[in-house]
Amino acid sequence: MKKLLLVAAMAVFAGANAQMQKGSWVVGASTNLGFNSVNTNSKATFGGVTVEEDATVNTFNVNPSVGYFVMDNLAVGLDFGYTNASQKEDDYKFITSTVSVMPNATYYFYNEGNFIPYLGAGAGYAAVTYKEKESGSSYSETYDGFAWKGKGGVVYLINKNLGLDLGLSYTQFNNKETDTVMGSTVTQKNKVGTFGVNVGFSIFLGKGKNANNAEVK
Repeated sequence: MKKLLLVAAMAVFAGANAQMQKGSWVVGASTNLGFNSVNTNSKATFGGVTVEEDATVNTFNVNPSVGYFVMDNLAVGLDFGYTNASQKEDDYKFITSTVSVMPNATYYFYNEGNFIPYLGAGAGYAAVTYKEKESGSSYSETYDGFAWKGKGGVVYLINKNLGLDLGLSYTQFNNKETDTVMGSTVTQKNKVGTFGVNVGFSIFLGKGKNANNAEVK
């Protein structure tokens, strides 16, 4: 009986050894847990007068990602993001959607347990579309520019290939546009920051190599 329990325990432990060695892949996807706070700040300067608007709304997002382990525990890849935020006031509806693509790096603090903490960061391109709707009429405008992201959390390993991901993330988009209206220069700065509590899954694939250059199956 003791031998059977020992074998069972070793089997569970072996199943939790995720493939995070050099040469492996990780594919993931996450969405919010119902708590996302987006603060949008817009400034427009016209004739020496600055008009500033702020808004805070709840949002929905989905973030697929793919990474390749260039060394043990360090994955480099791409984060794709989509965020949709809507706010309704009387007959007005305001919708802001953001699409982003960011090269990123994520480091997994691998240990002998099932809970693996991680930290990641990336920077890239994002496009933000702003729409206003009122009684059948609508207006939309799109801005694009630089974006960056920081994330952290923990992966609970269900087995060596599948993990439940729980984490925090912050993404910020910035751009600046200049136009001429009635002979005057109008400068508009846009900044959209998204903070989220996210849940998702991470899938670890492929054969890595250990420190002795032996394949890990």
